[in-house]
Amino acid sequence: MAHYGIGSCYAMRQVAGSESVGGLEIKVRHKSGEVGSVEILATDWRTGETLEYVEKAYGEVALEGVKSVLKELNLPFDDFDITLHKFLCHPVDSNAACFRQAGRSAFRSAIEGLFTGRIGLRL
Repeated sequence: MAHYGIGSCYAMRQVAGSESVGGLEIKVRHKSGEVGSVEILATDWRTGETLEYVEKAYGEVALEGVKSVLKELNLPFDDFDITLHKFLCHPVDSNAACFRQAGRSAFRSAIEGLFTGRIGLRL
C-alpha cells in the first residue's frame, strides 16, 4: 500500500480594490516506477468538475511552487509521484502569484506529511 502525504492551501486575500483567490490540493508519494510523475487534474475543489482553463493557466504555475520547495529541501523532483487537483479558481480574482504560493504551501504540507515519523526530515 502506498503512503501519501496530502497538503492543501486555499488562499484568499482582500485589500481595498483588489482581491486574490486561488488554491489547490497536492498528493505526493515516493515514486512507484523508475522515475516520478506529475499529474495535473484540473478539477474544481467543490464539484470535481473539470476546469478546462486551469492546467495551462494555474497548474503549471503551482508546479513551479512545488519545484521551488524541492530545491530548497535538496530533494530530487524525479523521486516522487505528485498529483495537483481540487483547484479553487475565480474568473476575475485568481492570478499566477496566488497559485505559485498555494503550490508551495500545499506541497510543503504534503511532503511533511509524507516524511513525518519516517526519516525525520525537518522542514
